[in-house]
Amino acid sequence: MNYISQQGINQSGSYQDSNIDSVIRNTKIVVNSNMKFFILAIFFPLLVSFTISCKKNSIPNIISLPISIISVSPDSGSFNSTVTIIAKNFTNLDTIKLNGVRCVISSIQGDTILVTIPKAAGSGPITITANGIITTGPVFNFQYTSYVITVAGSIPINSMDGIGINAGFEYPTGVALDSMGNVFTSEDSGDPRVRKINSAGVVTTFAGSGQLGFQDGPGKIAEFQSLWGIAVDTFQNVYVSDYWNNRIRKITPTGMVSTLAGNGSIGHADGLAASATFNLPVGLTADSKGNVFVADNGNKTIRKISNDGMVSTLTNKGFAVISNAQDSFTTFSFMWPISNDLNGNILVSDGTQIYKISASGVLSILAGSGLEGLQNGRSSQAEFKTIVGITVSPTGIIYVSEELNHDIRQITPDGNVSTLAGSGQYGILDGPAATAQFTSPFGLAVDKNGDIYLADYNAGRIRKIIVQ
Repeated sequence: MNYISQQGINQSGSYQDSNIDSVIRNTKIVVNSNMKFFILAIFFPLLVSFTISCKKNSIPNIISLPISIISVSPDSGSFNSTVTIIAKNFTNLDTIKLNGVRCVISSIQGDTILVTIPKAAGSGPITITANGIITTGPVFNFQYTSYVITVAGSIPINSMDGIGINAGFEYPTGVALDSMGNVFTSEDSGDPRVRKINSAGVVTTFAGSGQLGFQDGPGKIAEFQSLWGIAVDTFQNVYVSDYWNNRIRKITPTGMVSTLAGNGSIGHADGLAASATFNLPVGLTADSKGNVFVADNGNKTIRKISNDGMVSTLTNKGFAVISNAQDSFTTFSFMWPISNDLNGNILVSDGTQIYKISASGVLSILAGSGLEGLQNGRSSQAEFKTIVGITVSPTGIIYVSEELNHDIRQITPDGNVSTLAGSGQYGILDGPAATAQFTSPFGLAVDKNGDIYLADYNAGRIRKIIVQ
């Protein structure tokens, strides 16, 4: 039986058997499927790798360029100077330092950075920390120049509470500091008050209703008459000399006002504080033992109010023994500022000379020839004019304010006198100490850093000298 001849040949002579054709088709399918799997197995990993590679290459490769400090201008200056820094390639700016001391960044505009030079930084390199990288620039030459700023107060003169220059003072006379850095000032005005400036520059009324009179009690209702001297003891009590009331008043840290000494009558009677009399008391100072010393101007004496409530006279009425002018006497025509030094001696001035009074009452001249004027140099030849404030620094430097010379002078422990601040011109001008201007600088106080606070009487301001 010829299977092919009967089943497999059509009219054209080709094979038409359906079974064979099916086998061939199935074989092609199997072969094609296997080939596809084989191809995918070989090329799929390559395709994935190529795709990932393309994706990686599609993201730009960002290279962090190094920060460069192009310029620092000026390249020298003192505290509070403004310096312009031009720098490139910085983002995420963290700090700028001078000689390791952080500067205040005032503004950033493009590549331009403005910074303020910090106090006592010293000379050294400018460094920028940005992007987590510290870049060192050129050396900045620091100039040690004292600088005057306004802490609080402005024109017009008033007793308005507030912050910094938005507050007002009405003829401030004395200045004192407590151990927490608060500044207290007394006012000589038609509505005398004791004001307080905290470390944030907030000015408040600590005591005084604003009414002239005499009234003890809570600070808000207390009344005074023309306050001059002010002092703070180690217990944070504040003392003020109530000039026209002829009393010394005490204010506790909570603001409670009482009379420490004086019965209100004009006189010169020692004894129990409540019955003692004074005559226009002005300057005040307190020692570490709680004793208060008073420049009793009308009596031309130094009075002591001891911590047991007794009043005594440190110097004889109107004169005192001078140790460096043997067996002679001096008559005080004027007695206003008073302070105490590191050794417990009392310092006082009659306007042209500065005296030291020892614990035994012996008085010696520290500085001043006795002539009115403005002369620096050795203490014995120096000339002063209307000294109305005096204080002592932690290093033993004596500072005095001169109302009519419009300046602050300093006397070093070795006896050299120089001008610390003030051009000698009447005015209100902050800035470098040599060109600064004061109206009538009165009370002085030195903080733990050696900087000086002063009451600028006619300016209605509390000024500060950054001493460097």
